[in-house]
Amino acid sequence: MNSSTPEPLVLLRRYRGITALVAAAVFIRLSGLSEWWLNPDEGIYYSLITRDSFDGFWTEVLANAHPPLYYMLLRALGSFTWDFSFLRAFSVVWGAAGMVGIWAVARLLATPTPSEHAATEASVIEGAAVDSHGRASSDEGSADEGSSVAVGAGFIAAFIVAFAPTPVQMSQVMRPYAFQTALLAWALFCLLIHLREPSARRLAAYLSLTCLALLTHYSSVLALGAFGIVVLLDGAQHGFGRTAWRKLAAWHLVPAALVVGLYLFHLRPLAASALADEALDGWLLPFMIQSPADVWMSLLGYQHHLAGPWLRGPLALLFLGAVGLAMYRRDLRVVGVGAGAVLVAMVAAALGAYPFGSTRHAAWVSVFVVPGPRWFVATARAAASAAPGRRSPLE
Repeated sequence: MNSSTPEPLVLLRRYRGITALVAAAVFIRLSGLSEWWLNPDEGIYYSLITRDSFDGFWTEVLANAHPPLYYMLLRALGSFTWDFSFLRAFSVVWGAAGMVGIWAVARLLATPTPSEHAATEASVIEGAAVDSHGRASSDEGSADEGSSVAVGAGFIAAFIVAFAPTPVQMSQVMRPYAFQTALLAWALFCLLIHLREPSARRLAAYLSLTCLALLTHYSSVLALGAFGIVVLLDGAQHGFGRTAWRKLAAWHLVPAALVVGLYLFHLRPLAASALADEALDGWLLPFMIQSPADVWMSLLGYQHHLAGPWLRGPLALLFLGAVGLAMYRRDLRVVGVGAGAVLVAMVAAALGAYPFGSTRHAAWVSVFVVPGPRWFVATARAAASAAPGRRSPLE
């Protein structure tokens, strides 16, 4: 490539696949954005943010079941126009950002860590053999295989998020889920890349994005629990005594303190309200886990909500296959990201604290679950297409 080629064009050529998916996703989400009126939930948001006085607005925010950040952002956008299509477009932008974030997480999970790459190179050197022509065989394709797995995993994950019904719908309404998903996806990316190569900048980005997600929707508390599992498994695999790991663990006191503050000053009064009782004992009750059979049905329900009835079974089996393969390969990153989030979601549902299944309240889980099965498909495909004599990505 010509060295004089502008940097943006270089990036577009390098990432043309995800660029095309983002363009298609945005086009789908923008189409018909103003063709239907506000749904009841959007109507509550719109009525709240259009209050004449800030005092009236803030009083309503404190009486609402969600943290204040999303309302404040919508009210700030309303200083330009109160057109509801414009306010919905905010979700479109963040829906696209979340899709790119999940793509980045899937690619990162499928990319060997520096220590894994070094171990692979060492095993190749030690296991060098002589082929049928008397020549020393090599594993020159291993790097290409690893790259193809990462590219494939990222593209498949982004494709699902770009066209699956629920991510599309959540990116077309005036609700906080698309914004929350983007924050959590990039927080997870920053956490994973910090675990690979610790840096103060990555740690600060992870903590900032996590705190913003906590200020956006209370289901982010469960995501914080899933982040904690990822961190604990990393410590178990690479040692709890490392300075970088201890520093990361200690800095989790920041989002933990924010959770405590939100609970004391906002969530505790609401948790004891009639509205909370009506929700948990009423329309949210079917999404709680009340029997062993509900464990499987909740996973199916979540996949149904994500991609529809026809794909719920295959996607659930792919998820279990990804967890199984990751455990077989002792890839605790994939185990922690996917299985950790589902475990947290199911425990919360079993305790009757928060729903999991075919409900928008499980949107946060997509950040963790979507990359795993796509990693599985890309890894299995690379293994099947590996030429004889090459090391399989499954090994």
